[in-house]
Amino acid sequence: MSQERSVSSKNPNLDEMFSDFLYHLAVNVPDTKNTADIKKQYGHIKAILGERVARSAQFDERLRKDLIACTEAADAEEQNAWDIIEGNTMGTDCFYEGQGRLDGASCTKANGEPYTVDDKLNFLKRCHDECGIRNIEMEAPMFAALTLHCGIRAADVCVTLLNRLEGDQVKSTKAQLKDFEERPFKLVSRFIRRYIINSA
Repeated sequence: MSQERSVSSKNPNLDEMFSDFLYHLAVNVPDTKNTADIKKQYGHIKAILGERVARSAQFDERLRKDLIACTEAADAEEQNAWDIIEGNTMGTDCFYEGQGRLDGASCTKANGEPYTVDDKLNFLKRCHDECGIRNIEMEAPMFAALTLHCGIRAADVCVTLLNRLEGDQVKSTKAQLKDFEERPFKLVSRFIRRYIINSA
């Protein structure tokens, strides 16, 4: 590629990465770096008929308790294979800057300066310690807001692939990812079985 057509990244951290996996590009991302009051950022904002509408994004408390009650597996081997924990989910509009990652095309603070590893870790520690966040994703707020708005009981059962305080890259093998993918289905299957038995 000629010099005139090359694309330069605004993320100096990429020079230190061993791999160049780019999962998504963060485009038109709102300012998610203001952590003055993270809890006030919970919710889902969307445009309806050209107007900005903010809706609460909370899941059903009773359903959460029912799912946690199903954490006992059918056999001891499966039960001891992995932990099921409760925690809050932080939803973001993108995979990179909104989640404080250092491996995207851009990682720039509101003042235009790149954020650092320390900036990222301080943000994630506040999310973990002050808000009980144990999962970060992009889909949960919209799902929670819609189901709550429509009066449908819902919950978010997910797998946390990596500890973000230790890094940004997903290094799990294909077999591990397949196993992780099946875990929520196993838990929800237990819940459905119990629900059917108790309803009979």
